Amino acid sequence: AATNKAFVPPKCGICYEKSETKYAPELEQVRFVMTSPDGEIKDIPWELWTTAQKAIKEEDSENGSILLDKNPCCDKQDLHYLKSNKFSDLTGIRIKCVNEDCQTKGREINLAGLFGLRVLKKYLRDDEGN
Repeated sequence: AATNKAFVPPKCGICYEKSETKYAPELEQVRFVMTSPDGEIKDIPWELWTTAQKAIKEEDSENGSILLDKNPCCDKQDLHYLKSNKFSDLTGIRIKCVNEDCQTKGREINLAGLFGLRVLKKYLRDDEGN
């Protein structure tokens, strides 16, 4: 039987190549997906998250509405998934583009309201049309 000690998490090869110190942080699986009423499952379009517009009350991190722009924040996204030690709910998880030329200028968008995310199917097509 495999034990937790035998597991070696994958590393970020892109981070390793970009780093002068050849540091490669461990990658972490993101635990969120979207489901449709008819049972389809898709990844959340993280590339659109940094330009999201939210209508969420600060005290209500589970509900609210989120409007995703149809365009990503920049042409060379370098998205980071950040976790807070202070907050354990969705307000403690943030997405940030660290590309120096990005129009968001390092703005971090938390995941508050994620469960209220609604996306039109036409924006969820992958490169193969699925």
